[in-house]
Amino acid sequence: LSKNTRRCILFRFPYGVIYQILKDKIIIIAIMQLNKKPMYWKNRI
Repeated sequence: LSKNTRRCILFRFPYGVIYQILKDKIIIIAIMQLNKKPMYWKNRI
């Protein structure tokens, strides 16, 4: 992940969120289901 890109894992649910923090907004890059193959979502961006 880059300097402005972050990851958040939701502990009660099998999901993770990848997002970017910009100066005045937050952009959601991906919402991942963690039960699937790791990094499967990268090809969808």
